[in-house]
Amino acid sequence: GDGDEVTGGLPAVTVLTGTGAISLPAPFDGVIVRSNAALSARPELLAESPYDAGWLYRGVSPDPMAATAGLLTGDQAAAYLSCEFTRSRDLLDIALADRTTDRTERCEEAMETLPPRVAGRLIEKLLHCSVRIAR
Repeated sequence: GDGDEVTGGLPAVTVLTGTGAISLPAPFDGVIVRSNAALSARPELLAESPYDAGWLYRGVSPDPMAATAGLLTGDQAAAYLSCEFTRSRDLLDIALADRTTDRTERCEEAMETLPPRVAGRLIEKLLHCSVRIAR
């Protein structure tokens, strides 16, 4: 919460999902100066609007230069995400390879194993297919 000290690389926030809990590490050493109170009332904002209304917390560091030295920006972040999408697609292909070779069936199987709020966009990007999320 507000005023809590965090250590870079160690859990700073725990997000409860329908399938369990995910601990998210702090990106740097510092102090949480503001938590997003809107997430308590509407936790779905985290998945629906992670870069706008769904932010987790704001923090400050006693050494901003050191805190941001290891963060990716611009082209670095785009390259990293591209590699992660490819790696995730490859892992999903391997995990589902013995079950089916039909991409439509693979999409349906993958939808069952991922949190529904993020599965649609992720599966579309990873497997290049269309999906529908029942609401």
